[in-house]
Amino acid sequence: MSLLGLESPVALCIKADLAYVYKIVFNLVGTDSEKFFGVTGNNRGTRGHAYKLYINYSYVNTKKHFFCNNVANVLNALEASPADFRMLQTFKQFLKTAGIVRHI
Repeated sequence: MSLLGLESPVALCIKADLAYVYKIVFNLVGTDSEKFFGVTGNNRGTRGHAYKLYINYSYVNTKKHFFCNNVANVLNALEASPADFRMLQTFKQFLKTAGIVRHI
């Protein structure tokens, strides 16, 4: 796939999940973010961007590998600036150059 310049299916799925998390966090869909994760929403005490997600840790495998926990790890590891979170389109453009593969 790299010879053709295509991304792996896993990276594409992660990017789609991150875009959906953006929509949840910024209330662009009718899903309550409190049900899935907590958001810091400020830059105090966090490294990187201000939208770190609190992960709900669990000892049960079904919850441990749930959508919100997997995506939260990737989002929290991204080196994004506040400008990357201005609009959904800006966030998607950031994801194209973010190097998601190294966080999977």
